[in-house]
Amino acid sequence: MTDKTPDTPASILIIDDHPLLRRGVSQLLELEDDLELVGEAGEPEAGIRLTLELDPDMVLLDLHMPGMNGIETLKRLRGEGFAGRVVMFTVSDHEEDVVDALQAGADGYLLKDMDPDELVRQMRQVSLGRMVISESLTAEPPYQLSSPAQAWLKSFINSILQPPPFYLPGGTSLF
Repeated sequence: MTDKTPDTPASILIIDDHPLLRRGVSQLLELEDDLELVGEAGEPEAGIRLTLELDPDMVLLDLHMPGMNGIETLKRLRGEGFAGRVVMFTVSDHEEDVVDALQAGADGYLLKDMDPDELVRQMRQVSLGRMVISESLTAEPPYQLSSPAQAWLKSFINSILQPPPFYLPGGTSLF
């Protein structure tokens, strides 16, 4: 990952098998001073190689691609030691996909039907170290995810936000 300073834009790489989408994201990011597309790949293997070579701050990763899906790509990236942020960027609003992605280590899950300005806003949140999930997946009503998936997602997010226990000498917990 690049050494971040307030003046350094967040570096982004996109892995998606649709050239039109990659071009659209590229053109969108050209308008932003604090977000910079440093690479793109149209298939997972090339994306893994490019990610490990460029070490971007963030990867936007499609879920459904020929050859290797986004979950397997994510697992390979993590297995190869990539510590940057990985956000699934997909058309799938299926709860199993959301849960599988987050369990595999994704730092976010965004749907491709979002407004371009909202995508930029969410990418800025990711660059600050925050987890992002498309609002339509968590908003009430209507529920996009079933009650068990909603419960799991809330529990997962709370576990991330929960401070780790801190013990004083003698075993007394501060939290």
